[in-house]
Amino acid sequence: GERQSGVHNRQWTIQPADKSDESVKHAALVERALMTISEGEGDSGFSKDISEFLMAVYYGIAISEVTWRDTDITAKVNDKTVSERMTVPDRILSRDPRRFVFDDMGGLCLYTPDSMYEGVPVPVGRFIIFRPYSRYEGFYGYPKARLVWWATWFKRKIMLLLLKYAE
Repeated sequence: GERQSGVHNRQWTIQPADKSDESVKHAALVERALMTISEGEGDSGFSKDISEFLMAVYYGIAISEVTWRDTDITAKVNDKTVSERMTVPDRILSRDPRRFVFDDMGGLCLYTPDSMYEGVPVPVGRFIIFRPYSRYEGFYGYPKARLVWWATWFKRKIMLLLLKYAE
């Protein structure tokens, strides 16, 4: 909606932590690394990933899987070209939050065919969890769409009754 359009239309940059040459260099390299996130198989790069994260506002949570790669990143810093070997995100893939559960300590677990009730713990750094709103230390966030759930449920039930009556 409007929020996603507003975010996509804004210019973004990575700001260095301070004015030192090292911070400026790292900020340029990180910005370049974000721009090189893959655009394959239905992805459209970092912009698409931000759009997926913004859906967490409505649903309470968004979970994305990050695949990593080692590569040389080259960026322009103060009219000089710098290059550094870095481990950077290759792809960020949106995942259905219904495939995950949290353990008692808040650790993310993935449902698998062998573990349909408690889930299998996932490696740290493999998934990004975005919960823009959270109440009472809840792991699943607090969705904005909760306000319209009953209205849409009643609408579906009324439509079902009308279709049965029209039959």
